[in-house]
Amino acid sequence: MICLEADGSGEIEVVLSDEAGGEERLPRTTPERDLILAAETDYSAYCKELRRLRESHPLFEETLDVRETDLQDLTAQARALAEALREIDPVAHFTVAVGLDAARRMRDDGSASFLLRAGQRQLLALEEPIRAQVRLRNIFDVTFDGMERATQRERYEKLQSIYPDAIGRHYRMRWMEEADGAPLSDTRAEYAVSSLYELRLLELALYFRQEKRRIARCEFCWGYFVPKTSHATAYCDRAFGGKTCKQLGPNLKRFMGPEQDEALRVCDQLRRRMAARLERYEGALADEQARRIKMDTFQYRDWSELARDARMAYLRRELTTEEFLRRIDVYHELESYEVSAPSAPGKSLLQRRVEQSIDFDPATAYQTMQVLDLGDPDPAWRIETAEEQARQERRGHESLREKYGKA
Repeated sequence: MICLEADGSGEIEVVLSDEAGGEERLPRTTPERDLILAAETDYSAYCKELRRLRESHPLFEETLDVRETDLQDLTAQARALAEALREIDPVAHFTVAVGLDAARRMRDDGSASFLLRAGQRQLLALEEPIRAQVRLRNIFDVTFDGMERATQRERYEKLQSIYPDAIGRHYRMRWMEEADGAPLSDTRAEYAVSSLYELRLLELALYFRQEKRRIARCEFCWGYFVPKTSHATAYCDRAFGGKTCKQLGPNLKRFMGPEQDEALRVCDQLRRRMAARLERYEGALADEQARRIKMDTFQYRDWSELARDARMAYLRRELTTEEFLRRIDVYHELESYEVSAPSAPGKSLLQRRVEQSIDFDPATAYQTMQVLDLGDPDPAWRIETAEEQARQERRGHESLREKYGKA
C-alpha cells in the first residue's frame, strides 16, 4: 500500500507498506518538489533494458513452442530490472514489485496462452513508472508552461480544460493523531492510493490547495523549478558551463522575435540541405558524383563555419535579416531574402499532440524514416532521425538554450 501523510506545514511524507508488515518512510518534502523530482527522474537505462525485454526476449517470439523456462527467465530478469529502480525511485520500485508479484500469482491453466499473458502482465508492471512519468510531464507542459504570471486558479482551470480526468478525483483519507498522541485534528491526514500515477495526481491536488509555492518553467533550460519568492521568475539556478540560468538567460532573451525566428529557421533548413547533399555526394561512386551537385567535406566545413559566424553576428544584431540570409546563401539556394511579417506565435505541432493525448510520448512517437526534399535542385532520399522530427514539430516552442545557446 502507498500512503501519503500531510499536515498543516505543507510538507508530505510518503509511506510504503508491504503485505508482510514492513514499512518504509521516505524523506519529508513538499508536493511541488516531489512532483518536479518525479518528472525529471532519469529512466533512460531502465527504458533501454525494458525495450530489450519487450523486443528480443524468447518468450515473445512467434513460435508454436512456448516454453515455461522462458517465462521463468523473464521473471528473473524482470525482478532484477525492478531492483535497479530501488536507488533512483523507491516508489517506482515498490509499485513495480507489487505488480510483478500480482503477475506471478496468476492462475496457471497449463496453456501456452497463459505463459504469454503472464509475460505481458509483467511487462505492464515494469512499464508503470514510464507511463506515470509521461502523463506527469504532459500535465506539467499544459499547466505550467508559459503560465508564470498566472494565478494558481488560472493554472488549475487550464489543466481542467485540457485534462479533466486528471483532477477532481477522490482518495481514501483519514484524520490522524498528532505526533505526541494528541486527539485527532483536521490538519494531519493520511491518504491511500493504488498506483504511482494516482500518487502524482494526489500530490498535484495538494499542491493546488496552497498559493505560496508555485511551479515555474525556466525559459533558458526548460526545466521546472520552485521560485524562491512570490515575484514572477523566469530562470532557475541550474548551472551550465559554470554559469546559472539566471546569468545566461537574460543575455539570450533579447534575441527572441518572430522575424529572427523565421530567419534562423531558414538557416536551419539550409544546414539540413547541405548535410544531405554532403551525404549523397560522399557516398556516391566516382561516376555518380559527376552527376550530383558537388559538396565535399571541405566545402561543408567552410559553409558551416561561415553560417555559424553569420548566425552569431545576426544574434548580436550586427547584421540585418537580409544581410544574414544573403551571407549564408553561398550556393544561391534562396529565392528571396525577405521573411514573413511578424505574427503572434501559435502552438507548435508537438504542443497540440500533447493536448490531444495525456499518453503522448515523444520518445516513442517518432520513427527514423526516409524523406525527399523536392525543393533541392538535386532531390534525393535522405534519412531523417526521430530526434530531427521531434525538433521540427516543437519548432518555435523551445528553450532559449535550444534556440540561441548553440552556434
